[in-house]
Amino acid sequence: MHRKKFGNTAKLIRTERFSTALREIADRNFLLLTLINFFVMLTYYLQFVISADYARSAYGLDLGMAGLSAGIIVLGCLLGRFASGNFVSTLGCRLMLFIGLSGYALSMAAFFCIHSWQALFGQRLVMGIFSGITATALGTIIACIVPARHQGLGIGIFSSSTVLALAFGPFLGMLLMPVCSYGNMVGASVIIAGMCVPCVLFVKNFAEPCKWHRPAFKLNSYIDTRVALFQSAPCCSAPVTVVCRYSCRVLPLNAGWGHQQASFSFAMLLPLWLRGQ
Repeated sequence: MHRKKFGNTAKLIRTERFSTALREIADRNFLLLTLINFFVMLTYYLQFVISADYARSAYGLDLGMAGLSAGIIVLGCLLGRFASGNFVSTLGCRLMLFIGLSGYALSMAAFFCIHSWQALFGQRLVMGIFSGITATALGTIIACIVPARHQGLGIGIFSSSTVLALAFGPFLGMLLMPVCSYGNMVGASVIIAGMCVPCVLFVKNFAEPCKWHRPAFKLNSYIDTRVALFQSAPCCSAPVTVVCRYSCRVLPLNAGWGHQQASFSFAMLLPLWLRGQ
């Protein structure tokens, strides 16, 4: 009896703590940014799924080029995330979020002005860049507004909006593809992204990270050179090893030669790796 009563009391305490944490986390800024992230990622994944089929049907691209037309959005997102971190520290989170959302909506709207597959690739690359800028700014602001003692729970709830967008975006894209044209879906995405832009004005009263200037054209402003050197070793040694192994198959060389050359390439790149430590 006492054990059951103690268990109910502990459960009630945990529930009260969770409710208190939610009240401290879910203020206006948090809810607004979570909704912005959901709708931006929803349009992002929706277009990512249906873009390859449109590239094939509209411009007659083969499977490889059609797949690249979808993958180039992800490459643009990677570039946007890589470059925007420095400018978030220089210009501030709100301004970068406004730039990212505005550029994302305008780059999607540029779809209606293109007439070649080269322009389509460029439009999707730029769209991916601005989506990366938006995601970086959103993540930075969320890290600032969530209380330090609840950051795990707060960031987890915010990340759930991306997971939901990943679930519903491809579903809506595949569901609407037979009954709705690609242009109409892009137009709807532009409207959704455009509605998110003025919402940035209502995100206020939070402590932004300290602004400090870093050179814009210096690698150290974006990535630690030790990390770059550390990553260059496996990235360089892998192609060398593949070439050596392929040479053993094409040329009249024994298998030991390929292993020796692979070991040689590793030994040459080992000092580079150690320097990155």
